[in-house]
Amino acid sequence: MARSVEDRILKYNEGRLTPLLDLKYKAISENPFRFYRGTDHLFYEDIAKNPPLKDKTRIWACGDLHLENFGSYRANNGQVYFDINDFDEAALAPTSWEIIRFLVSIYAASEYWAISSTQAAALCAAFTDQYKKRIIAGKAYAIEKATTSPLIQTFIEQVEKRSELDLLKKRILLKPLGIIINNEKALPAAQKEKERIKILFSSYLKMHHPEFQIQDIAIRISGTGSLGLKRYIILVQHKVKKEFTLFDLKMAQPSVLAESSPVKQPSWKSEAERIVTIQKLVPYAIPRYLDFIVDGKDSYIFRQLQPAADKFDQKLCKGKTSQMEVLIRQMASAVASAQIRSASRHGSSSVDELIEFAENQGWQKKLLSYAVDYHKKLLKDFESYRKSYAKGTIKASSK
Repeated sequence: MARSVEDRILKYNEGRLTPLLDLKYKAISENPFRFYRGTDHLFYEDIAKNPPLKDKTRIWACGDLHLENFGSYRANNGQVYFDINDFDEAALAPTSWEIIRFLVSIYAASEYWAISSTQAAALCAAFTDQYKKRIIAGKAYAIEKATTSPLIQTFIEQVEKRSELDLLKKRILLKPLGIIINNEKALPAAQKEKERIKILFSSYLKMHHPEFQIQDIAIRISGTGSLGLKRYIILVQHKVKKEFTLFDLKMAQPSVLAESSPVKQPSWKSEAERIVTIQKLVPYAIPRYLDFIVDGKDSYIFRQLQPAADKFDQKLCKGKTSQMEVLIRQMASAVASAQIRSASRHGSSSVDELIEFAENQGWQKKLLSYAVDYHKKLLKDFESYRKSYAKGTIKASSK
């Protein structure tokens, strides 16, 4: 007998931190798009049982490709780029799986964007068309403010205007010195937990960034799918300049994509090593301070918490149908460029193999049709979950 959607969700999230897990359960009850973001394990379990086509390609997939996993970040070279920005589920997988994951997200967001199913279908077709063109061209591109569309330029300009001082004002107090606890972005960490993380992170800083000294640690609230995992915001101060910096430290977990993918995965020493290695392969430039720390069986990804780092703001699209296709095509170019950039690395397909896939007839029609059908299933799953959540049967203590 098949398990219910509710049971699959509860089983997957077992063991996560109770207060944050309850926030996740609430978040994914809000709308189909948020539900889709927070239940990627359902998608990969489903597609593994019923793949859309025979696809022998092996690409370094982001693993959770959807509209809000594109965004801006300031790289080590000081420039701000627009690219794929989440690699927690990254793994080797058929490119068709990555494309469908994104196509379904367009349908899932159609209600928020106030577009019809016909318009959503046109956007999906535009994505596959642009992806095909970029892959066949065989050249990777970077998306920068000077060369991108006005919509993304507006977004990059918005986040560029945020200074590090503005970020710090919203996140820390000077008297007494510490991270602001507001139950929206940060929760207090137990003293024993703070000491453990302080020892772990201090050891890393001593070896790699001795100029920094830890001032405070709190539990960070962020994202949807990762809610309930151990995640911290760490305040450090430069010993000489006396300037403050915030770091994000997030516990890594096994990739749900890797568990379902038909492609054999490389052997990694830790989950955090997997995530950081792939994130250094796929985007055009590497985010500041991106690295990982291993703590026994656990491992953590960390990066600087930046004022110029943000997921794409869907509000910029609302009511701007004429600009949506331009945006979707830019995202398709980013995906194709990412695959070309990371081709022939650690077991991934070569560029020539990706071109052969793109040139084949029929794959676009099959993926577009699959996305339509899966969106219908998504809506049914969401409605079932929403009703169960409303009855109070979905909570962190349910399992």
